[in-house]
Amino acid sequence: METNINPPTIRNLIIKNVRIVKYDTPLAQVVKILLNCKASGRAVIMVVDANAEPLGFVSERDCLKHLSNQMFHAAPNLRAKCLVTKQPHAVSPETDLFTAASLMVAHQENYLPVMEDSRFIGIISLLSVLRGLNDYKNQTTEALVKNRYPPDIHKIANHRFIVRAS
Repeated sequence: METNINPPTIRNLIIKNVRIVKYDTPLAQVVKILLNCKASGRAVIMVVDANAEPLGFVSERDCLKHLSNQMFHAAPNLRAKCLVTKQPHAVSPETDLFTAASLMVAHQENYLPVMEDSRFIGIISLLSVLRGLNDYKNQTTEALVKNRYPPDIHKIANHRFIVRAS
């Protein structure tokens, strides 16, 4: 009996309740939203343009860098479009876990936007992809062990050496 477990897609890993701000949102408001997001465990905000197209993400690191510079250099009030980490890579819900993991590792991304029919539907995170890969590894290991033990003597026996009793 051969078990074929296909690599899972990211569909079940999508985080759909992502905070979204427009590109012209002031830094102070972005920081306030991020601080509230952190309480829920997701310290990332999707920034969209005037047409609601995703521009990228703003994280705590982005805000910290720009807020400290703004305070030190007395810079004018920054907007979300100045803070955004551009996301050139997006995935679809049917993207397999290995492709998503490769993109995230190769491009050092913590989050990837998930797009379906040209519209933003959520994000995946490094942690969600790690959990998905770990679950997949556990499933495939269980399937391999189940199929290997107990061994089928007919598959492993070399019939040339079976001696018939006379």
